[in-house]
Order: sequence, then C-alpha cells, then structure tokens
Amino acid sequence: MAQPKTYLNSEQAAEYLGISAATIKNWRKRGDGPPFIKVNARVIRYLSCDLDAWMDCKPRQTISGDEF
Repeated sequence: MAQPKTYLNSEQAAEYLGISAATIKNWRKRGDGPPFIKVNARVIRYLSCDLDAWMDCKPRQTISGDEF
C-alpha cells in the first residue's frame, strides 16, 4: 500500500531541509530549489518525497578542512 502524500508549506519545507524560510523562498524565485506546487497566488506546497529526491540528486562536495 502506498504511503499518503505529505504536503508541506514553505516554513515546514525549510525546516525539513534545515534551512531558513527566506532561503527556500529565494531558491524558488531563482528556480534553484526543489519542485513545488503553486496552489494559488498565495499558497505554495512541497511534497516531502520531492524534497527527499531533490536532496538525493544534489552533488556532494567536500569543503577543505571540514570533516563530515
């Protein structure tokens, strides 16, 4: 049985990704962020599975001097 879809607002999506709400808004404006659903002029939603897929596709880079 498929799991139900989880829709998040911008603030919830930002928290899910560990970033600020302003960052996800800027990404959305530039077209750099995860896919989103524009319900109407004032309502934006993100699917949690889309956030996971977007993060999984991000390139992994090392920052010199930092250990992860």
